Amino acid sequence: MNLVDLDNPADGLSEQPRERTESVISTKSRVSVTDLINPTKSSELPALKSRNSVLDLCNPKDVDISSSSTPDLSRRVSETSNGEITVAKPKVTEAIQNANSDTSNYTKKSKPRRYKVKPVWARDFVPKVNLKVQNERRTQDNHSKAFSNLVNNGPTTSSSRFSTFTGVIPYDDLTRSVTTWLYANLNSLSEKHPNLEDILELEIKVGEVVSKATDKRIQLPVITETTLNNNFFLQECYFNINLEPVDHQSVEDFFKQLLKESKVTALRTDTIDRFFSHTGARGKKTRLRVTQDTTTKRGDIVIEKDKKSSLVIHLPKCRYDLKLTIALELPQNIPKDELIPEGSFSRRKHRTSYIHKPSATQVDLTKVYEGTSKQENFEMELEIDSKQLLDAFKGIGGNNDYESLIGTFLDNAKILMRELSKK
Repeated sequence: MNLVDLDNPADGLSEQPRERTESVISTKSRVSVTDLINPTKSSELPALKSRNSVLDLCNPKDVDISSSSTPDLSRRVSETSNGEITVAKPKVTEAIQNANSDTSNYTKKSKPRRYKVKPVWARDFVPKVNLKVQNERRTQDNHSKAFSNLVNNGPTTSSSRFSTFTGVIPYDDLTRSVTTWLYANLNSLSEKHPNLEDILELEIKVGEVVSKATDKRIQLPVITETTLNNNFFLQECYFNINLEPVDHQSVEDFFKQLLKESKVTALRTDTIDRFFSHTGARGKKTRLRVTQDTTTKRGDIVIEKDKKSSLVIHLPKCRYDLKLTIALELPQNIPKDELIPEGSFSRRKHRTSYIHKPSATQVDLTKVYEGTSKQENFEMELEIDSKQLLDAFKGIGGNNDYESLIGTFLDNAKILMRELSKK
């Protein structure tokens, strides 16, 4: 077969091979970049092999890298006949808006939440400090070093068969805390009141330290007696001075036995306390207590009680706690017509006082009726003799009477608390 035969159909070649040959020749003549992108008829091109386009090689899936979604960039057959390239793609403005929308959504999700008011869990802890307590604490700190220098840090010599390294017994920390607190207040009051002996009152109230949150007695992670921080007490607690009737009776039975042994003396009084207010010349308003002795029928006694400081001792092993209070009882000579009643509130008190002279301690057991109520409330207080207290205070440095007297006063309170805990 020669070349002439290929061009001559009469030489035995059918029409079909001629048409395929012409198609191949025609296809080769249309292979160009323009024709590949925008062919005139899809049937005139052979099937393109995968990844045989520059666009496919660079980005085979037509993914818009600047966006999280895949725009529709699919190619379609051109409907034009003039050979123009018409690649189908979305409008530029629409694509930009979609991209911005995706970015804004991402930003909103990842942006941290901002609070107008700082949440509780993110706030800094700033303890509330009572100004009066803060000033009182500062005064105590200023006097504590002076008191430590005045008293003997080794109070007693050990008389036991066993001795400490230095041969002395260290001071009791609770007693030292109370004596230091008391020293700071007495030192300040003695400078302002020359007649302090006549108006000073130091007493221990017996009751419960109650949580304001639960309205129950506090449960601290301590197992021994301890003093409470005043800021904590004022913010979180209050002191309930009422005793159970059975406990009040137990203490009374205890003192009746001591009375039989002539260790104490007893004094009984019945009084009514009423409360008034009075406005002074400079507009200062004071609260006054007017006490009437219903037994002796003596004249009414008008007193302004000025509370100066308090210290709370928690006794976790006992039924009750202790609250030490320093106050001034200032007699007032004010005409009755200038007194303004504070309602009809009154306190009727049936009191039995047991006095123990060797320890300069007086214990008051009181049945209280408030207003017109017939319900009894029971209270117990321990009070120290003011004269002996100030004498011991003035003798600090020469002897240990001051710390010994306060220690004995506290021991008397502990004896009563442990007596109640036996029941």
